[in-house]
Amino acid sequence: MLDFYELQREHEAAKFRFVLMELEIAITFAQSALNSDSEEKAARNVTNSKRAYGAAIKFLQRSAITPEMSKLVSDRIQRLSILLGEKLPPTPK
Repeated sequence: MLDFYELQREHEAAKFRFVLMELEIAITFAQSALNSDSEEKAARNVTNSKRAYGAAIKFLQRSAITPEMSKLVSDRIQRLSILLGEKLPPTPK
């Protein structure tokens, strides 16, 4: 049977995996927006990208992350910022 601390560690790890996945989804939507031949589709994909980014940040703000984890997140946010052509807020401290 798992003890409280082990469950807490597993929960934090799952939240971090969720954050990384949402950032990857945001990147995918941003890439789709850049490759779209329709302004409407591009705008929709940018909106979806920002929505996924927002979800990632929301969960990240309530997570305890290591410096290594922060670097992984920061790298993805930087990539997303470049794709969207705008500066996004950095990872929360």
